[in-house]
Amino acid sequence: MILSLPFFQLDKVGLVLFVFALLTVLLAEAQDRPAHWIHGLGDTSSVWRLYDPLFRGERRMNSNLVDYNTSFGVLISTRDASRVMPGDPNNYLIGHSMGGLVARQYEINNPGDANAILTIGTPHEGAWIANNILNGNARNALIFAEKELKAGPLYSGITPGSILYPIFGMNLTFSLLADLIFGNIADNLEETQVDSKRDLSVGSNYLATLNSTTRTVAMANIVCEENDRPGLRMAQAARKNHNPEDASLHSYDDAVMINLVEKLEIAYKVKRTYHEVLRFTNIFMYPYHNEAAKRWGRGEDYLDDKFDAEYNDLVGATRTETRSRTEWVQVCIGGDGCLDDMKRTTGIQLCKPSLDPVNCEWVQRTVYYTVTISEPSDGLVTAGSQHYDAVPVDRVYRAIGANHLEAGNHPEVTGRINDVFDRRTDDLGILVR
Repeated sequence: MILSLPFFQLDKVGLVLFVFALLTVLLAEAQDRPAHWIHGLGDTSSVWRLYDPLFRGERRMNSNLVDYNTSFGVLISTRDASRVMPGDPNNYLIGHSMGGLVARQYEINNPGDANAILTIGTPHEGAWIANNILNGNARNALIFAEKELKAGPLYSGITPGSILYPIFGMNLTFSLLADLIFGNIADNLEETQVDSKRDLSVGSNYLATLNSTTRTVAMANIVCEENDRPGLRMAQAARKNHNPEDASLHSYDDAVMINLVEKLEIAYKVKRTYHEVLRFTNIFMYPYHNEAAKRWGRGEDYLDDKFDAEYNDLVGATRTETRSRTEWVQVCIGGDGCLDDMKRTTGIQLCKPSLDPVNCEWVQRTVYYTVTISEPSDGLVTAGSQHYDAVPVDRVYRAIGANHLEAGNHPEVTGRINDVFDRRTDDLGILVR
């Protein structure tokens, strides 16, 4: 017993030392794997403040929050971001929005310096809102909103504050109200960051070149899709970003703006109904009250329906596209069997079905037609544009209820990031906890 006790104690000590050494190696390996968090257009690294402690603490990874200039296009932005992203074959690149394109460009520019890429809400196929900001449609939408919202109050001599302040709790003009409900879109109308907006546009030369380049590292993709009335949810997220609270907050109620706008809609409806009733009480005042009812109704209709339609048009969630198909037709080459009516409508002189085939020949023609597209979006980028064909289907994750500005603090996004990094089939090279 006297001899066996020391050996037993040594065995326990040896086991403890072995386990400690193993954990030390594993943790050291984890710390050797840098996770670079790359923000989007006009944003800062503070968008990732929730995930930084998660990766440094729970996952024991070296988390690097990347700040860079987003103004001069993706190529220059990537060069700027690269200055704070040391080359390392273990690099994990996590990019939101334009940051996802920067991550992909970094991998192209620095072969061997990336292990895997995760993109979140990234416009791989472009963002229609960038097109509509550059072509002036977005600014025109704000001008139209202001016109519709002030039509009734202006006609009735009501100041903006008397109708807006009780609801929003702030002094707003109708122009500022339009800016408020258009949120992030209104924030980006200035003639700045034009090069980046051009790169992010649907059909841009930059995206055509990027998407034709073969990727060499594993990728995963998180597609964000907002719930109903994404424009107003985005507006609330933009308002919250202007007044940040506790950095540890994990999401917030983005329906607040919806509730405020619904209250304003009721106020317009009350005014419209008021004038509709009064127009029948005094024949001499009928023209005034009738016109007032129409003008208040314009604001009501805008808040109830037109704003959502306008917003979805701007971000491309609803749009009309021209497509084409080819078809074979018999064209008349002689005789009296030609269908003159068809020539007038189609420009092609077709044959009657009973015409001798010798007087006809088959030709191929192109037919153009339009289709209406309706798809979900994250409030800025459509779900379709967020997809990247080179990412396998089983590497695509959906964050339902997350809008474009919530990538850094929404529980759905957090859950999908954890899903990616918890994968144990490791062609992504993701290190688990």
